[in-house]
Amino acid sequence: MNKTFDEILGSMLEAYQKGEKTLDQIIAEATAEAGFTEEDGKLLDEVNTTLDQIDAKVQSLDEAKAAGHSRAAWLSEEFEKATEGQADEDKIKVLEAVNNALEQRCSELEED
Repeated sequence: MNKTFDEILGSMLEAYQKGEKTLDQIIAEATAEAGFTEEDGKLLDEVNTTLDQIDAKVQSLDEAKAAGHSRAAWLSEEFEKATEGQADEDKIKVLEAVNNALEQRCSELEED
């Protein structure tokens, strides 16, 4: 019998709250039970890492806005952090690539 998402999540939370196993152990068992391959697990880890990174950036932006900073100022600061130590020429190339990609996407959206 297939379990519903709520049933699976409920049993995982129950096991976690009892302190019987670590969260990693619980997830590993659930994914093995569901027939996930090792490759599926790696993909899931990548997705979770990406989601955590996005969440951290959203929180950072919210904090900056609460402190009275604009999105542009926040983005500029994040860009400086990400490109710290790189030559100005390389930074310009990155900005140009981002700008070109954004312009291309805007054009595509206008055509639709």
